[in-house]
This record gives sequence, C-alpha cells and structure tokens, in this order.
Amino acid sequence: MLIPLVALPSSSEDVVLEERVSLLTEIHRLSLLGPCLLSLLQSSDLGSALDLIMECLSNKYELHLEGLNVDQDELATRLLDKGLRVVYFAQASSEEEELQRRVLQSLPRSRVGLVITIGSFDDIAKEQEKVRDAVQTSRAFVSYFLIKLDGGKQDEGELVNSMVAFVKSLIAPPEADGESIHVCLSLPSFLSDAAVATRVGTAVPESIHAVFAPAPICASPSSSSAAAKIDFLSAYIGALRSDRPDGLFTTVVCDEYGVCLGLVYSNQESIRVAVSEARGVYWSRSRGGLWRKGETSGMHQELLSVRVDCDGDALRFSVVQHGEPPAFCHLMTRTCWGNVTGIQHLQAILQGRKKSAPAGSYTKRLFDDPDLLRQKLLEEVQELIEATEPDHIAAEAADVMYFLLTRCVAAGVSVREIEAHLDARSLKVTRRPGNAKEWRTQAAKELLAGAGADAGASGVGAVPPP
Repeated sequence: MLIPLVALPSSSEDVVLEERVSLLTEIHRLSLLGPCLLSLLQSSDLGSALDLIMECLSNKYELHLEGLNVDQDELATRLLDKGLRVVYFAQASSEEEELQRRVLQSLPRSRVGLVITIGSFDDIAKEQEKVRDAVQTSRAFVSYFLIKLDGGKQDEGELVNSMVAFVKSLIAPPEADGESIHVCLSLPSFLSDAAVATRVGTAVPESIHAVFAPAPICASPSSSSAAAKIDFLSAYIGALRSDRPDGLFTTVVCDEYGVCLGLVYSNQESIRVAVSEARGVYWSRSRGGLWRKGETSGMHQELLSVRVDCDGDALRFSVVQHGEPPAFCHLMTRTCWGNVTGIQHLQAILQGRKKSAPAGSYTKRLFDDPDLLRQKLLEEVQELIEATEPDHIAAEAADVMYFLLTRCVAAGVSVREIEAHLDARSLKVTRRPGNAKEWRTQAAKELLAGAGADAGASGVGAVPPP
C-alpha cells in the first residue's frame, strides 16, 4: 500500500484561509485512495494543527498521525475517540521506556504505531538489527511500525532491495504470539520517485507500506511537478495490474452502502480525472474516451473512495449516486441488476412519500403528525421487547424500522448518516458504562400508557401500507 505523508503547517501564521482550504482539499483527494499520514513534526502551533486534524476527522477521512510523544497519551486517546485510525508515538528514550510500555499497553494494539529512525546507512546490517530488536520488544502491543530512512544517499536499488527484504523478514508469520504487524517505510527525498514508491508499496501489499511526500494531485501529471515530491497518482496507478489485452482495469461501482451498482472500466487517464474532480469518471470502450457519469443524463456521481482489490487487478469505486431518480443503469433502475431491496428500498419509498404522497398515505399522516409518530415508535419498541418467537421478533423489528426511518426521513436524515455514527462509535477507545436511564424509562412508560389508550380508541394496530 502507498501512504501519502502530509506535513501540517509549522504555525498558524503560515496558513491563510485560502491555503488552509487548499490543504484540506488535497487531503480529501489523497484520502479517496486510502489512508493518509499527517505529520506534526514541523508544527510549532499544536492548537492550530489540531483544529485542522479535527476538521479532517469530522469528514471521516482515514487518517494516521505521527509526531506525538509518549507523554501525550491523553491527547492521543481523544483523537482515537474522534476516529483517528492509527497514532504513531516517537520512540522513547531509555528513561521513558517504562512509561512508553504502559501507554502502549493502555491503547488498542491495532490503533497504535511506533516510529523507528535509521540515521545512517554506513552499516545497514547493524541498523536493521536495532530495528528488529525494537520491533520484537514492542510487537505484542503495537501493530504499526514507521521506519524512517533518514541517512545519507546510497545506491537506490541496493537500499530498496535490502530494506524490502528486511521488512519481509519482520512481517513473516509470527510464532507464539500470533500478532501480525504492518511496516511503513518512509522514503527519504533521494528516493522520491514514483517507481520506487510503487516497488516498495507492492512488495507485500497488505503488510508493507511506502510512505512519502506527494506532489499535489491533478488530472495532468506534467503540471504536478515539485521538488522532492512523488506524483502520487503515478505511483498508485503503477501498482495496478491488468490482465486485459486493452490494459483497462475492471471497475466495480458501489454506492455508499456497499451495494454494487454496475461494472465499468478505468484506465490511467480516467483514474486521474476521477480523483482530481472527486466524481465518477470512467473509460468508455464504445466511445474510446472519458465517460463522466451523468454528464448528459444528470445522473452524476460523487466519489467517496477508490480501492484496489487484493490482487491489484481490479478497482472498486464507492460513490453517491445522484439524479431523479438516483439511477445508475440506463434503464433507470438503481443498479444494472434491477432496484434495491430491504432498508434502502424502504428509505427510497419514504423519501418519495415526503416529496409527494398518494391519497390516504399512512406515511404522509405520520409526517404531518409528529406526536402520532412518536407514540407509534414507542409502542412498536415495546412490542419488540415483548416478542419471544424469532419470526415475531423479526416482524416487530420491521415495524420499528419503518417508524424509525420515517422519523429520520422526516428530519432529513439518511441511513448513511446513521451508519456513519455507528462506524465512528466502533472506533472509540474509551467506553461509557451504558446503564439504563431511569427517568427515560419512566417517561416511556407514561407515553406508552397514553399511546395504548389512543390506539384502543382509534383502532390503530399493525403497520398499514406506507
């Protein structure tokens, strides 16, 4: 895997509003292709840097962060709670080794990294032995190791081959502990070449990662030249493999829920434009050119992410499909295999009812009567609690889901937003006890008592058609 490194500004004075927006835009584009490593090492204004980090985390980017010391564990915990995927601590001095061990053991192993620096290549074997000792000492409570190659210039091919072979030996199947690790090689400026980054990043794709400072992403590689920076898209595309005679990459297009919308094809040009414009752009075999989805039909796509499969020969574009209706297929269905079912189908019906509802629509009645909706939701939750047989539980859960989604759609909330909260909570490292709130329980009982009386008077029972 290839991981771009973005150095946060050295001070707040260095970043005017326009530059801040530009930096956030670039982080967004880089995050479309996978995790992004932010660095605090050059930042003297921690408060300003944290503001930018929090803004990135609020956008749900998959971020790693380096530059924290081991005594900043409370800050690290706060950031992990907000969705930071991995925090890298600087390697502690001998006086802080015990503190480092306690801090690392207090955090989830899968979310913690350690920075190890190779300062000289004069005796690379000796340096590698030091790295091996540090990894073996820490791997029981650290999942990620960021190895920085900061020494003087050396033969490129010899160094890359030596380090890749060394890292492969580090990630070899563990023995008794059964703990696998990820090793990130931070490439120095003299190795700032897309081909080198690709070579490292594809050595063992799931476990060895090439970290480097990328040049700004744009549709044309010739316009993104910058000293000591790698054209990230060239490196990313260079890692792909095609088994087709035309060299195209098979591309599965999925929506924000992971539902497959259709199958298309991409090439180097279309990938560049798609990431640069953050929209669904593919290669049309019939027209022999770029296909900007929705350019003529209006069914355009907002690009959420691009991911490579485990073999490196196929892509998955995750998109938000827009349009009226939001259809991917030319037959005006949501997918090329027909329309969706289940929760997505229910959400689409409810959203349609909110815009325009047929006469006698029960959903329309609920939209117009929030008090009735509230009482019905409480009533159905109680019935779910009381159900005992599996099919009855499933039926009552379906009723709850209908009223729950009606409440959400009425407020303009989508299933995607609900799932985003669930995903964010799964990343928290601190936990609350989760005890029942007695005052909430009492309030629900009082509302249910009133809802029962109203239902008896009106004859409202099972959920009618929407």
